[in-house]
Amino acid sequence: MVSDRRRIARSRRTTRGRIAGLAVLAALSLVTVALVWVATRPVPLPGDVDAIPIPGYDDAAESGQDPARLRVIAAASEDVAWRAALAGCSADAAVTIERSEDAGKTWSTISLDAQDAAAIVDLATRDGGDYVAAIVREGTDCTLGARVSMTSGHFWSAEEPPSDATYYANQAIVSGGQELVIPCADPLDFESPGPAEALVICGDGSLHVTADTGESWLDLVVDGSPVAVTAIDGGYLLASFGSGECSGLRMMAAYPELDGAEALDELACLEGFPEEVPVALGTAPEGAVWAWAGERATVSEDGGSSWPRSWRRAPQPDAPPTGAPEGPSTATAEPIA
Repeated sequence: MVSDRRRIARSRRTTRGRIAGLAVLAALSLVTVALVWVATRPVPLPGDVDAIPIPGYDDAAESGQDPARLRVIAAASEDVAWRAALAGCSADAAVTIERSEDAGKTWSTISLDAQDAAAIVDLATRDGGDYVAAIVREGTDCTLGARVSMTSGHFWSAEEPPSDATYYANQAIVSGGQELVIPCADPLDFESPGPAEALVICGDGSLHVTADTGESWLDLVVDGSPVAVTAIDGGYLLASFGSGECSGLRMMAAYPELDGAEALDELACLEGFPEEVPVALGTAPEGAVWAWAGERATVSEDGGSSWPRSWRRAPQPDAPPTGAPEGPSTATAEPIA
């Protein structure tokens, strides 16, 4: 009888020990999960947390990076796009980007000030616009970095520039991780559909195109003053002022691989735009082209041949939206016969 009671007591102590051990393991597991969550959770919207320190990069910017290029628009679909004004790097500047979900009729503004961004360099988007990467200059030394959101701008993380992003830095276009040294120091706009290909509009209006990672550049001559470019199927879409009989913004397709008259194809004339307005173009994955000219933004669903949607006035990037959008503009855009 005594030995039975001893065996029962030992069994109870062993059971209590096992339970205590399991409790310790469970507590350690909870701590581990919590630490992983803290390390990997996305960063809340600017204003909710302090700026996030990230490692610097070797290619520090000059005081005013990319001064000739004034704006950029990154298209995700025929309805969704991101845009930003570009300026020289300044730690005191208010850095914002904008997002539209209604083909450019209205725009919402997101500040990157709390993310330690001192200037926008370029934008990239995918996944229907949920993913956006803002290539930025950051901090007081204007080093190159990126702020990335996979939640339509609600949460941000500080990262290196994505390897598939295209942007201009230190006299070169970076595309797919490759650097293309360009033939001018003041690019008005550029497009690089692949690591070896690029078209550059220089500040003097000259056009240069390469298909060998910048080893050689071909001069492309067009009528008027080109101001913006985006990639389209098989070539580039150019926006130009003062060309031909078009008194506004002229859209033309350029196919550098073709010769003579086939290399350029006139597509459309957007009337009513004075030459001094800044222009940006962007192409969505399915081929819709966005144009942001002056205070207006709209979409061509057929790669720039026609512009059927009514143009509505949109606020300048340096001014917040002031209310409901105004009515359709009287400007018309018809395909050139």
